[in-house]
Amino acid sequence: MTARQRLALLLIALAGATALTWWSGRTDEAPALAVVRRNVAPAAPAAATPPGKALAVLQPRGRLDGGNPFRSAGWEPTPAPATLLPPPAPPQAPPLPFRLLGRYVDGERQSFFLQYGERNVVATVGDVIDETYRLVSFEQGVLNFNYLPLDIDQTLAVGEQN
Repeated sequence: MTARQRLALLLIALAGATALTWWSGRTDEAPALAVVRRNVAPAAPAAATPPGKALAVLQPRGRLDGGNPFRSAGWEPTPAPATLLPPPAPPQAPPLPFRLLGRYVDGERQSFFLQYGERNVVATVGDVIDETYRLVSFEQGVLNFNYLPLDIDQTLAVGEQN
């Protein structure tokens, strides 16, 4: 096939595609819409029952009252049994995320080297760490922290100074 024949074939295909596009885009007739109803109960004939009067289906009396002819029949509905749910648990602080790496004593002041996740932190008594924990005190080998969002005290045993 020569280049001229290939070009003629492509032009014919282009003209055919253009004609099909034009022919399918015509709006001479209205599109056919299909109405589909699903899960719809058949409508009852309006003339069968007079307006405002519904027909009740009669059932044997034994089925209506559970078979007990001496049951109390009051106008008030029976109260539903009360279900008591247990009170929600009080919020708790997460486990203490610190690990003691070491301590430094400079006279009266003690600094503690703590591992906090992937970071190393140097803290002294009174410091706030990551706006979440406060180092409250160091007494008898125990670091006392306060979890600030819930104001809960937590402790970390580190031992006495060697």
